[in-house]
Amino acid sequence: MQLILASSSIHRKKQLKEIGIEFSAVPPLFDEDQEKTKDLPWPELCLLLAQKKAESLKTKYPNAAIIGSDQMLIFENQMYNKPKSIKEAHERLSQLQGQTHTLITSLYIWTAKKKFSHLDTTHLTMKPLNSDEIDEYIRLDQPIGCAGAYKYELNGKSLFQKVASQDKTSIIGLPTLTLQKILSSEFNQGPL
Repeated sequence: MQLILASSSIHRKKQLKEIGIEFSAVPPLFDEDQEKTKDLPWPELCLLLAQKKAESLKTKYPNAAIIGSDQMLIFENQMYNKPKSIKEAHERLSQLQGQTHTLITSLYIWTAKKKFSHLDTTHLTMKPLNSDEIDEYIRLDQPIGCAGAYKYELNGKSLFQKVASQDKTSIIGLPTLTLQKILSSEFNQGPL
C-alpha cells in the first residue's frame, strides 16, 4: 500500500527517510490558519489539524495510508506560532530560557478501512540562557520556522536541562517511534 505524508515539512520528510519508510510527501489541501481559529482545547485542536491534513488528500489517494501530523508549543497558557525571523527566534528563546514549556504533537493515519490517532505531550525545561548564548545557538542551527525556535535534532538538545516525553522523536515534529509501532501492529498483515 502506498504511504503518503500529508506535509511539506522538510523535518518530517527527513524523519521518515531516517527510519527507512518508503513514502511520498504531498502538501495537504486545506487552510491550516483558518482551522487554528477554532475554540477547542489545544490537544483536540492539534489532533484535528493532523486529521484535516491527512483527510484533505483522501479523495486524491483513496487507496493509500495517509499520515497527518501537527505540533503546537504552549507556554504560559498561550499557543505560540513558529518564528519567521532571527529577531523572532531570539525573542522566543528569551521567553523560554530557564522555563518549562509544552510541545503537543499529533499523529493521524487515514486509510479507507482504518483510522488511528495519537497525541504526544512533551514537557521541556530550558536551561537559563543569556542573550549571547541565544545568539550563538541561533547562528549554529538557524531555527527559523521551528516550533520553539530550536532544532532539537541538531544542537537544540544542548539547550535543555530536562525533557519528559513518551516519544522524543515527536519533538522534531513526527512521533516516529509511535508511527513505526502503529504501522507494524495496526496496519501490518493484509490490505489496509
